[in-house]
Amino acid sequence: MESTLYNVEEIIPSNGTIYIDSEQFFTKYGSNVKKIGSGSFGTVYQTSKDYAVKKTKANVCIYKGIPNSFIKETLTMHFLNHPNIVKVYNLTVNSNRCEFEYAMPLATDTLHDVFIKYGKIDLITRKLMFYQLIQALNNCHQQLIWHLDIKPENILIFNDGTYRLTDFGLAELFAFKGTEHTITGSYLWRAPELFLGDKLYDETVDLWALGIVMLEAILGRDPYNVEKVTELLPTILQLIGSPDKKKWPALYSLSEYRIYSPLGSIKGNLVKLLQNEGSPPDEIDLMRKILTWPYDRINTSDALKHEYFNDPIIRPELKPHIPEIDNWSCGIWMINHQVKIPNTAEYYIKSDRIRITKFSNMIKLARVMNIEFISVLLAQWIYTLYGSLIKVESSELDLLLVTSLLIGTKVRQQESPALLQLSRNYIAYSFIKNRIKLEDIQQMEENVLIAIDFDLVVPLAIDFVRYIFIKDSHIKYATRILLLLYTNYDWITNYSQYSLALTSIYITQQHFELLPGDCLFELPTDFKIIDDLEIREYMEKYNRQLLSGEYRNTMSELFIYLDI
Repeated sequence: MESTLYNVEEIIPSNGTIYIDSEQFFTKYGSNVKKIGSGSFGTVYQTSKDYAVKKTKANVCIYKGIPNSFIKETLTMHFLNHPNIVKVYNLTVNSNRCEFEYAMPLATDTLHDVFIKYGKIDLITRKLMFYQLIQALNNCHQQLIWHLDIKPENILIFNDGTYRLTDFGLAELFAFKGTEHTITGSYLWRAPELFLGDKLYDETVDLWALGIVMLEAILGRDPYNVEKVTELLPTILQLIGSPDKKKWPALYSLSEYRIYSPLGSIKGNLVKLLQNEGSPPDEIDLMRKILTWPYDRINTSDALKHEYFNDPIIRPELKPHIPEIDNWSCGIWMINHQVKIPNTAEYYIKSDRIRITKFSNMIKLARVMNIEFISVLLAQWIYTLYGSLIKVESSELDLLLVTSLLIGTKVRQQESPALLQLSRNYIAYSFIKNRIKLEDIQQMEENVLIAIDFDLVVPLAIDFVRYIFIKDSHIKYATRILLLLYTNYDWITNYSQYSLALTSIYITQQHFELLPGDCLFELPTDFKIIDDLEIREYMEKYNRQLLSGEYRNTMSELFIYLDI
């Protein structure tokens, strides 16, 4: 039963966003069914509706019966709206039992539990974790909130792959540099200046604590391994070395300087320790800039800019931008840029036609994966362009083929093809010589996107042609002309995509004797098509080759695939 003894609404307004009464709280979040954690300020339960509820007993009532730390923690976690900070949904007060409860999302684990289960964490996972948590701290610090109790137990892991900070019971709000602060926090994660009694510390003590968490993830063990608190400072000095007294003259005036002074000059072993664990140079550099004395320690904003995080997996914004494009934007782009297919290595285009084997395999794979033909043609473009820029070993041609098809599909259909949704971890078909691992495809995809300088907006003539004509019969005929043009090495390397498109449009208009209203594009008056007679001779040559069976595995299959 709810009492009015504690007038919570005077402290936390009941505006429908945080405070609700006990009955509403129970209905919304369910009953407590399982204890999942406990600490100095309360116990955490899993509810029947799969939420986490923290329940606090008010042994010491500071303000109108409600513990100050509880109010601070609740409001802070409700106010900080960040994907890597645990969100408090609602709180309630049961005055009869002097209990205070708030609801949060339910995590799968704490980082502390993960360390116990698995020990060392792999490089890419710890990068992701470290980046998310530094983002969370940066968000706090920008809003003048210092956490002051960063440790593995206060880092929760969720099913969506996010790491989130929790437990702001010791946090300092409206914290400013240059003012005195209470020395607090769990000993193992305290920054060295706190052991020396520095009350003018700044927000980077949070980053130090997170750096120690990261060090444990790298080592797979407690980085200190000491039994007494008094052993911590000497151990930290062994890790990072003695402070530079010239850079930090305030050292002499610290209240606990006497603890440090007998220790003498020590050179730290952090770099060597990380090298022995196989840490890459950029990880070592970042750790060295975090686990150091306050005068050299970077802040969260600078840490986020460190090259350690310049990885598309960590920062998706670094991935090449693949824009959405349509037929009309393709047409405008073609008119403005007049792009040609590059002169390519002999392994791809040979003599006057596309080399049979690779393009045929691309078509077969596209049919198996139900990929539209525009994607196949763009894949052909990517395959060709990359091959003209980078020397590709013969053993990697199948990998490049599959990767080009993947990228082509992403650009044209805005989604990954089924080949990346297979349950097994490799691609293997009878017409592809080697098994191709998905991790190799992903690496090749990154290589290709970087090599071609993100220029995947380059359209193909077929985009433009499909937009120009209204009737299917006209579209199919123009497409067939285009495919024939594509098989001539001289044409595709000497004429722009736009010229190929206009040639196809012109021949189709002439063949069907089309009127202006039958086509959505008026050919420019100064347009010079590829020699009409030459094209017709080439078509006759192609028909003879088709009848002789020379193209039976490529173009004939292509036409069947396109139904043209």
